[in-house]
Amino acid sequence: MKVSTSRARTVSPANRSHKYLWLSAVLLCWLWAAPAWAQAGRVLVDDPDRLFGDGSAVRSAAQRLAGEGADVVVVGVRNAGVDGAAAQRYIDNRVQQLGIAQSTHELHGNQIVFYVAPKPGYDGVYFVSRYKDKLQPVYRQIITQQMRPRFTQEDYSGGMTAGIDAIRTTLNPPTSPVVWVGAAVAGLAIIVVVARPMLLRRRIAADQLSSARGRMDEARRAAGVALADLGQRVSTARDKAQYDKISYSAGDAARITDLQTRGEALFADAQSAFDAAEQARTEANRPSAADYDSIAQKYANAQQLAQEAMQPIEEAERIRATLDKAGAPSTGQTQRL
Repeated sequence: MKVSTSRARTVSPANRSHKYLWLSAVLLCWLWAAPAWAQAGRVLVDDPDRLFGDGSAVRSAAQRLAGEGADVVVVGVRNAGVDGAAAQRYIDNRVQQLGIAQSTHELHGNQIVFYVAPKPGYDGVYFVSRYKDKLQPVYRQIITQQMRPRFTQEDYSGGMTAGIDAIRTTLNPPTSPVVWVGAAVAGLAIIVVVARPMLLRRRIAADQLSSARGRMDEARRAAGVALADLGQRVSTARDKAQYDKISYSAGDAARITDLQTRGEALFADAQSAFDAAEQARTEANRPSAADYDSIAQKYANAQQLAQEAMQPIEEAERIRATLDKAGAPSTGQTQRL
């Protein structure tokens, strides 16, 4: 007989610890996420007479119930007829008009309908068969004990909110505190071992992003200041340029013109570079630190061009100042305007 042998695989204590930690993490995530796995339902509040005031409390309660999978319809009307039969006809017709169902007896999916009509003093909770096992034994008690006492005091918002919340806790009872204590212990272990380094990395990344954004903002400000200063110098130089040919010799005027032309060309390049940087900043979608640094470099390029443009503009101004100080153009006696 052939006997096969194998060597048992050993698992280090560290590996076992990580295994149990991740099992705890999976369990914790399951406990926390289980209520959210149900697909959220829809909410419709029909209150033409504003029985529920601004409706915020009723809508919030309905959204809590819808968050656990129900399609919640709340109908309130001040006058639904002379008696209970008329009030029932009203709600049946209303759910049909709202596109909910043909009547309250033909609800479908996950629908739950809450209804109150002060006249003739009629209320009700209607639900589909899938909720029957949990709601059938208690829904009348919820109406009489949670809803009607407030309705009789004309607190229709409070009564409806209490009824919706009572239905929700009946369908989905709160989780036992023992479960949450165990989940909290597991969660603490996960936070210490896993979440803390992750949060630290996120904080570092956030700091880096903030620093990069700050560098971009500073580069943008510096480029804007440089262009504004250059623009004023160019405007002043253009005003003076119209007198150069009549104030200076042809050679001096040509030299000044050449300098000013080069300066204005560089000024145009600087403006184009700034506009390109502005466009990149505007079009950036969720920019990274690298994106901010790239845009900052574009602004720096615009500032560099502005500084280069300033040199020929200033040189042209120095030549004018020197010629004006000499007071005698080489072409002869000419008075500067």
